[in-house]
Amino acid sequence: MHHQPNAHAAHSFIQDYQEHQNEIHAKLIAIMGDRLAVHIGSLQSIDWDTPSTNSGINDYMEVLVKETVTLHKLLSRYLSVPIVEVSTVPLAG
Repeated sequence: MHHQPNAHAAHSFIQDYQEHQNEIHAKLIAIMGDRLAVHIGSLQSIDWDTPSTNSGINDYMEVLVKETVTLHKLLSRYLSVPIVEVSTVPLAG
């Protein structure tokens, strides 16, 4: 009978941890959605065929790189390395 309270406490801890992790994931998704909403208008207005006048770097590429770095920093702060890798490797591909 002594093991029963410990098992219950462990199960409760695991549930609390999973709920906390789900809340963090939901918050990250909301942040990414907010950032996407900010950039949708500017992405739609880009003339993708116009050459850059800024040292060969197109403004949209600079923004894309900055956003990718921001996303990686944000994910790295809250998620484990394997999850960050799974999430960001497709962006680099």
